[in-house]
Amino acid sequence: AENVALALDVQRPDAATPERFLVRGTGTEFVESFPSLIFEESSKTVFLVWESRLTRFNPILMLAWFKDGVWSNPVEIIGNEFADKTPPQIAVTYDTYSDRSEDGEPVSRRRTLVHLLWGEKNGQELRETFYTALVLENGSYIGKTPVYKLDDLAAAEELQAAEAAPNLLSAPKLPPGRDERTVTVAFASASTQRVLALEIDVLPAQLTQLADEARAYIIDIGRRATAASLRSMADEA
Repeated sequence: AENVALALDVQRPDAATPERFLVRGTGTEFVESFPSLIFEESSKTVFLVWESRLTRFNPILMLAWFKDGVWSNPVEIIGNEFADKTPPQIAVTYDTYSDRSEDGEPVSRRRTLVHLLWGEKNGQELRETFYTALVLENGSYIGKTPVYKLDDLAAAEELQAAEAAPNLLSAPKLPPGRDERTVTVAFASASTQRVLALEIDVLPAQLTQLADEARAYIIDIGRRATAASLRSMADEA
């Protein structure tokens, strides 16, 4: 009863009162705050991101999703766990691609990307903006991209700029992009005082598959090749 927890209330059209679903992993000694929620229409999934703290010195961002009346296990988002963070922004994109099942039959797969954007203070007390994306395939979590510090994109050259307002520095935005595959990022850099906007697109899954197959083929060649055959291949190249 003394612990903070996160819960989702679902009001169904044919029910008199809402149904409450406790988010897995909350309700412990960790304190949850800054929840941000988005409903992805095409997959009928709710995505939730929040900040979790054991003490005031170690805020960690967490993500979970809710579908068919069940919460997923929370996923920890890697960042500087000792830096204070702005309330996280969340957006969802998706794409579909053709693949083959284990018995060789063609199947269609759906890939959902959950984009996350937040700010952290660095050692000089300047606010920096970070981005990452988590990948789900047919509703199953398969991993996340690296965490990118977007301020590195703002430090290319010296330009005169007016001082950005403090509230602008602490309010990065993540609106939708031009289609279901893209998102837009808007943020202000404390080090350069520039306001930046960029569009983030996702490589088609077919390119990822092609790269994985090429890598596996090269590794297999190296495993089976002898010194003489490698020398012959090099001479032919």
